[in-house]
Amino acid sequence: TGLQSIGQGSLLKTTDSIINRNVAFIVFKRSGHILDQSPFFSLITESMYSYAQTLGYNMIMAFFDVREEIEHQIVWLRSLSCAGAIVFATEMLDEDLQYFSSFPYPCVFMDNFFENRNVDSVAVDNSMGTFQVLEHLTDMGHRKIGYLKSSSFIHSFYERDMGFASACLHFGAKIKSDWIFELPFSVEAAEKEMLQHLKQIKNLPTAFVSDDDIIAIGAIRALEAFGLSVPKDLSIVGFSNRPTSEHGIVSLTTVDIKASFGSTAIKQLLSRIESKILTPDEMVSVKSRIGTKLVVRDSVAPLS
Repeated sequence: TGLQSIGQGSLLKTTDSIINRNVAFIVFKRSGHILDQSPFFSLITESMYSYAQTLGYNMIMAFFDVREEIEHQIVWLRSLSCAGAIVFATEMLDEDLQYFSSFPYPCVFMDNFFENRNVDSVAVDNSMGTFQVLEHLTDMGHRKIGYLKSSSFIHSFYERDMGFASACLHFGAKIKSDWIFELPFSVEAAEKEMLQHLKQIKNLPTAFVSDDDIIAIGAIRALEAFGLSVPKDLSIVGFSNRPTSEHGIVSLTTVDIKASFGSTAIKQLLSRIESKILTPDEMVSVKSRIGTKLVVRDSVAPLS
């Protein structure tokens, strides 16, 4: 593809004239549990590389893993021959920003908003996505709506959870704590855990909203194994529009994240590079939200 991947034992050697045409894509890993199953990773790297190339920039790929020796990685990343970096920050926490504070080049943090921090960021508008989901469900007559939340934390899941509660209030949907199930972030484990919840609850909602398609697919399998048909007996909506969402027991209604995610991050980084403002005292951060689109398939039915 032309995307160069470099590891901790190597440095990209370039001349000064080329250095300024390099941008890095740094993948941050805390556990890898969420990131390894991210639908964005391969699509975003390809789209960002292509877009950067059209603008005359070369993209190099690097990794930062908090499970490995920190100081060595910081020294190594500081030495990268690049004009700036996009940090894939899905698994980052606020305190992880400290690792990037001494970098000599600007960074744009992607897939994590960091709303209270003076850093540039590009993130999904998770509140918009959950609003679209609740609007669709309530238009279909659903008012008793449950939530399938991931037991693994990332900030995007937190925003979807908060957005769900806000949208339920807006559309007059009923929320009960008994209808909020915490499920593991894998299809098989979510199916197993969902079955346990189904055995313990008497009154189910008419629909479920999920943190992610992975959890929704596992839940659909559990519902079918329990003898309930989706969407005849219960509707369900995912989030992320993964490739697998179309090809399960039932095609999944889900939230799609627009393809402009990667190009927005590139444009924001290049704007920061051109501004030549790096110090926190001088910098006014720029934060962008990427809109979402509801993809209606077969997992939601009108409430009869």
